[in-house]
Amino acid sequence: MLKAQLESEKPNLPHLLFHGPPGTGKTSTILAACRQMYGPKYMATRVKELNASDDRGIDVIRNKVKTFAQAAVGSAPEQMQDGKFYPVPPYKIIILDEADALSAEAQGCLRRVIEDWSSVTRFCILCNYSSRIIEALVSRCAKFRFTPIAKDQLQARLRSVAEAEGLKVQDSGLQSLVEVSGGDLRQAIQLLQGGQKAYGDDLRCADWAGLAGKVPIDLLRMFFKSWWHDFASMQRAAAAIVGQGFSATQLVSQLVTLVVEEETTSLSDAAKANILLKCSSTSKPLFDGASELLTILDLGGYAISVISGVA
Repeated sequence: MLKAQLESEKPNLPHLLFHGPPGTGKTSTILAACRQMYGPKYMATRVKELNASDDRGIDVIRNKVKTFAQAAVGSAPEQMQDGKFYPVPPYKIIILDEADALSAEAQGCLRRVIEDWSSVTRFCILCNYSSRIIEALVSRCAKFRFTPIAKDQLQARLRSVAEAEGLKVQDSGLQSLVEVSGGDLRQAIQLLQGGQKAYGDDLRCADWAGLAGKVPIDLLRMFFKSWWHDFASMQRAAAAIVGQGFSATQLVSQLVTLVVEEETTSLSDAAKANILLKCSSTSKPLFDGASELLTILDLGGYAISVISGVA
């Protein structure tokens, strides 16, 4: 639908809601669409981008957004720019990035602005979680879900970036980089840049997990396998992780993936579910400032009791 509108002589975009994980192309897509419609001459005057995670109050919606939205624009501007044809539709576009950080009051105010000025302004709401956008806004937008970039596409893009920058990277290194980034192209490119700063142009021996601050897989599996032994073994594994400066939040995040994907027959689905529920409850004490070591020990002790059948 979006592509068909952009290819028409008079694009008439609806209000848009792009939602999905970070680094999957939401902002790039709408900016590319705006450049295709307005060209370089009108981008500055007809497209306004706001990061709602920085400007999230109701005053921003009442002042910045409303002021820009209510201004009318010409209906027949010059359409040829740099020898190319741009349709230049008679409306402006406001891009609200990370809109799920807007307060409920600000979203309610935005709903009224959209209703009042939709004839001269279109809104594109970008967020990671559409569930955090009020239903009154969601119902007024065409929804587009962005999924994590496929591993082969992500690897091909990283290879082209590495070749353009003159970097030496093996396919195995690119695969490791893809796994570490989790489908986030932005993070993958940032890690590639960080690797160049740390190792130079030869990245064949780069430690991508270390650059990303991930817990090394050997330490992670040592902690995971200690659940089948005793509390003392688990305590030593937890102390080794914390002693090397890895955060408990990062450890829990990687453990969730490991528990879900682990194909061992000694961990039943019920045990996995109970351990994952325990993982989900660790974020609050960590956010409140609890000891990372004690929080990890609490999680590990609970996992041992689940596996041994005590819990």
